[in-house]
Amino acid sequence: MSDGHERVHGARASEADDFDALRGRWRDLLTGGSGFDPYDASVVNAIGTQDGRVGGYWERMDKSSGRAMLWKDLGPGTSSSSAITGAHIRLADMARAYATPGSRYAGDDHFLQDTIDGLDFLNAHEYNETLPERGNWWDWEIGTPLALNNATVLLFDRLSATQIANYTRAVEGFTAVPDIFNNSKTRSTGANRVWKAEVVAVRGVLVRDAAKLIHARDSLSEVFPFVTQEDGFYADGSFIQHGKHPYTGGYGTALIAELGNLLYLLSGSPYAVTDPGLATIWASIYDAYEPLIYRGAMMDMVRGREISRYSAQDHAAGHAAIRAILTLAQVAPPADAVAYKSMVKGWVARDTYRDFLATAPLNALLLAQSLRDDPAVPLRDEPIGHRLYPQMDRVIHHRPGWAFGIAMSSERIFTYESINNENLHAWHTGDGMTYLYTDDLSQFSEDFWPTVDPYRLPGTTVDTRRRAAGDGQSQAPATQWVGGASLADTYGAVGMDLKAYGSDLVGRKSWFLLDDAVVCLGAGITSSAHTPIETTIENRKLNAAGDDVFTVDGTVKPTTLGYSEHIAGARWLHLTGTGGYVLDRPDGQDNPQSVQATREARAGSWRDLNQSTTMPSITRNYLTLWYDHGIAPRNATYAYTVLPNTSADETAAYAANPDTRVIANTAQTQAIIAHDARLIAANFWQPGQIDTAATATTTTAPTDANTPVSFIRADAPASVIVREDGGTLLLAVADPTHKGARVVIALGRAATAVQYADPTVTITQLAPTAIVTVNVSGAKGATHHVTLTLA
Repeated sequence: MSDGHERVHGARASEADDFDALRGRWRDLLTGGSGFDPYDASVVNAIGTQDGRVGGYWERMDKSSGRAMLWKDLGPGTSSSSAITGAHIRLADMARAYATPGSRYAGDDHFLQDTIDGLDFLNAHEYNETLPERGNWWDWEIGTPLALNNATVLLFDRLSATQIANYTRAVEGFTAVPDIFNNSKTRSTGANRVWKAEVVAVRGVLVRDAAKLIHARDSLSEVFPFVTQEDGFYADGSFIQHGKHPYTGGYGTALIAELGNLLYLLSGSPYAVTDPGLATIWASIYDAYEPLIYRGAMMDMVRGREISRYSAQDHAAGHAAIRAILTLAQVAPPADAVAYKSMVKGWVARDTYRDFLATAPLNALLLAQSLRDDPAVPLRDEPIGHRLYPQMDRVIHHRPGWAFGIAMSSERIFTYESINNENLHAWHTGDGMTYLYTDDLSQFSEDFWPTVDPYRLPGTTVDTRRRAAGDGQSQAPATQWVGGASLADTYGAVGMDLKAYGSDLVGRKSWFLLDDAVVCLGAGITSSAHTPIETTIENRKLNAAGDDVFTVDGTVKPTTLGYSEHIAGARWLHLTGTGGYVLDRPDGQDNPQSVQATREARAGSWRDLNQSTTMPSITRNYLTLWYDHGIAPRNATYAYTVLPNTSADETAAYAANPDTRVIANTAQTQAIIAHDARLIAANFWQPGQIDTAATATTTTAPTDANTPVSFIRADAPASVIVREDGGTLLLAVADPTHKGARVVIALGRAATAVQYADPTVTITQLAPTAIVTVNVSGAKGATHHVTLTLA
């Protein structure tokens, strides 16, 4: 093992050149290199932003000889491991400014000396190989060494051999290898593995240790294959970290970002990554990231506890993922590289909320500018279609001009994560929360999370009992039926068997996702709690004045804050800039259920959610719509249809002549007919049958004669979609429990031939009723498909 500037025994004569080149390449990655126009307005802005930040660090830095810490706002590292990481990150930022051409601090010897003195202080008092780990292991093994390596690379030519040896020896003391956690001696996985590989690789470059580079490179191979449990990318596009938390937009982004940096560093060198397993990473960009970034914003339902970080709201998180994909595009296979660049170009162009070019660090800005000016790379269209992620209980449905997300939980997926005093009020984010994305790109930014009512999140059915900060975090509810079926990647039937944490509240929730609407059903809602049980239809952040127009059955309601109303007997609701909501009759009753509405200003602080922040209280305006099921409801129900982006007139027209009707809404079965009766979607919570001629729950129903089948029968829990299309019948079947062996589906319609069937499907009979048997064993919630020719 080498140290300082020692050489590996038997090294090639040209190896020093290899290491110098690699170090220069990492430096260029950090700074943007030197081949840019320092007078370009965007470049000036990027450098100016960096200089403003580090100038504040320098000004507030304690430079006295008897100092006990570098920054008072961070505190001493002896009391907090995060203070050690924070101080090293600031010094690395200062080193970057010194090394960046065009920075006001480039070549400033006084600034340089204070930066190096800071590194020496930390090495002497807070981070060296003789100290024990305390606090958060991540700071010692990942956060601090990443920053210290970067500072060492950036200042390499200005540091003494002793200083380089001191810093790199400290890194070696806590992260000697990438595949084992130093504190627990267990194997590293997912993003943690890639972070540690980067630490080892960059240190290997600094100390000219080929063995370290090879070990770091080879350790990456374990993160390439799709996983089947716990941390990593799954074949269905899911990404999990910390055992059972969906984390595509958090740890997943860190994984692809650091992996992209490492691939870029090592490409073209003797240590280049050549493992064919990289194909899974290239595929995951399409499956895991493209559907979950909406016009530059990373969807919060896959960001875990990071939603509680003020500086990482959804567009900032989305841009981090976009930067990572842009870096990957520099080293990806040619066809993938073009596709990734096209994705990036589309996201950047469509994000009218946060300007990528105005906020990107210099290296990403330069790549984005080059991409913007390249006519050979087209803007990739927004994705259109339905995407299920059965392995992480998430769903995204894209249609022209809008998208709809659903976040659920089960015995496989935790409700939410709250560790390190973060994400303290996210109790119900995994209880079926729905996210409606439209042209209002600020909806889940601009301080949504600290100001929204955490007991009334859209789509959720909750026991409104008050909960303590972090109560119930990382809990997996004792329920299996969570997920659904997808037909032709266009339509979805999704359900959640709700079993609330810390309450006896249970219920069955379904969402049927169509071309221009989402039908939302609830049934079997039962609890003995002495607090109200509520289902929230919408909780929409309004404009600064709070006066977005809200209309009920053609009547415009007061636009003043403080408006509140018990709305009885309404057929439809509409909110300008969002869309419409049609209130269905869930049990054949004469009138729709009553809805509660309130327009209010809500105050909150990011510190309420995340104890590491010091942000002051802020206020945002909301319109909230919900069903009050009362105290101790028994088999309560609800039914409403979301019509994104519709006008008030269009909503009224839909309510008068709906394209959907509910044919079942019980704790046993929930089902709808839609699209002029050409589509039927059903969730069978247990074996049963639905008849398409069932009593309509809306005033106007499609003609029964047009229905493709007269009934659907399932002999096991299942999610089923049937659609008639030009003389053919498309069938999609899934086992959302992930526990079944087979599902037999009988359709009340004769067929004459099988056009297509997945290998898991056996056609038992075509006439007089079609009967198919689906082998769902080991499918993990995936959808199975059949296409029949109708008689």
